[in-house]
Amino acid sequence: MHALPIQQRIDWLFDLARRHAAEFSSPESFLARKRYLAEHPAAMLVLKCMDGRINIPIATNTPTGIIQPFRNRGGMFNLGWPHLGETLVDAVGKVVAQGRRVLVMITYHYSRGDPRRGCAGFNYDTEAARRHTEGIKAEVEAIFGRGHGTVYPLVCGFETDEDALVLHGDHSAALDMAAATTCRSALPPCCRTCPSGCAPTSCPRSTATSTTSPRCAPRRAPSTSSTANG
Repeated sequence: MHALPIQQRIDWLFDLARRHAAEFSSPESFLARKRYLAEHPAAMLVLKCMDGRINIPIATNTPTGIIQPFRNRGGMFNLGWPHLGETLVDAVGKVVAQGRRVLVMITYHYSRGDPRRGCAGFNYDTEAARRHTEGIKAEVEAIFGRGHGTVYPLVCGFETDEDALVLHGDHSAALDMAAATTCRSALPPCCRTCPSGCAPTSCPRSTATSTTSPRCAPRRAPSTSSTANG
């Protein structure tokens, strides 16, 4: 693609946009969005880099049009910026007025295979990018509260080699989704339908005595260069 003449690259981009528009407006996609929102009423807002590899709907298997993206170079944001702050507060306010909660995903990205495939906005310094996201989380908490009862800010790494999220909790806790995907079909029947998605060793209804839960290879989602999907 990068070796093609500029006009062919422009034509390819417009064709990609047309295909995305046709898919988004199809009856199947419309119904998928309606069904997803009925099953998962919480809204998702994502702050992320402009890098087109960061496609959260693909990584989370979420229908396009559900997640509201906020993009900037390197995922660099300051909620003190007037327009950004007003836009975020307005988005949260509309969702809360509907009786829904909000998940704010604050992301940075990196490549496990080669640091130079990471974020150029932070000069490929993943730790610097993550520290910045922790600062944004503190800003979200200063605006919407630290109790997280209505607005929950979540710092997420996005590993672009496998399109996988790394979820960061408090006290340096982290969950790498590329390594922690559990095969529900291999779990005891009670765990397959457990709303908490627990493993056999932690499920209060399970009699399993195994010290490890069955695992499968992580799903490898196809990459895309489009930024239109969130």
